[in-house]
Amino acid sequence: MSDLIPADLVTPGINDERSRAFAATLSSILGEFQTSSLLIQDPLTVDAKLLPIMTIELGMSDFMTSGLLETHVRQLLARAPDIHAMTGTVAGVRRALGALGVTVDWVQWWQKQPPGQHDTHEVVAYVNEHLLEGQEALLTSETQYAVLRVIRAVQRWLQEIDFKLGVGFSSSVWLAGAVQTATVLKPSAQAVTAMPEARICAVSTAAAAHVLRPSANAISQHPLAALAAFVGCSSVQFISASMDART
Repeated sequence: MSDLIPADLVTPGINDERSRAFAATLSSILGEFQTSSLLIQDPLTVDAKLLPIMTIELGMSDFMTSGLLETHVRQLLARAPDIHAMTGTVAGVRRALGALGVTVDWVQWWQKQPPGQHDTHEVVAYVNEHLLEGQEALLTSETQYAVLRVIRAVQRWLQEIDFKLGVGFSSSVWLAGAVQTATVLKPSAQAVTAMPEARICAVSTAAAAHVLRPSANAISQHPLAALAAFVGCSSVQFISASMDART
C-alpha cells in the first residue's frame, strides 16, 4: 500500500482483503495525480497534453486550425485575454495574427482617396514562417484557411474584407543564404503582373525574393517562378507596381 493512505487508516470494522485492496488502489491513483494540473497554467510552459483543455477554457476554439504548430497554439492561448478584449477591432486582429508570426497591412474604407464604400477593408497578411505541421511550402490553401479563420474570429461581423495572403521575408533569416538579392516590398495596392505555374524546386535558383500573393490566374512568364514553387502556389501574382523597395 502506498504511504499516501497508510494501512492503519483502514478501520478495524472493514479491515478485510477487499477494503485493503481498495485503499491501496485509491492510494496509488492519488499518488500519481498532480494537483498542479488543477491550477491556472502558463500556456507557454504548460504540458502539451493540457493545451486542448486550455483552448476550451480560454474560449479560443474558433482560432485553432487542425495541425497548427504547437508554438502558435501556445502564443494564441497566451494572448487570449488581450484578443478577447480587442475583439471587433483592427488592433485585435493584428494581436491575434501576431501569435502566428503574421503581419498585416490594413486599409480601411475611410483611409482611401477618395473614401471607399462604408465598412469595406483591404487586408494583406504576410506569412513569415510555417504555420502548420508537415508542410514544406510557405503559402498553401491550408495556410490561407488558418489565417482567415483567425481574422474571422476577431473581426467585426459588419466588416467586408478584401483579403490577400502574401509572404514576407523580413523575419525569415534562413532564406538569406538561398537568395542572391532579398528585396522587401511595401505594397500600396496597385497593379500586378502574373506568374506561371511552377513545380517544386530549389528557392536558391531565384534571383530575388519579393512579396507574393496567391492568384487564380496565371498568364505570363516571370523569372521568379522558382520562388512561386517554394511558397506553394500553382500560380501567384507578383506585386510590382506602385511600391517602395528596400534592400
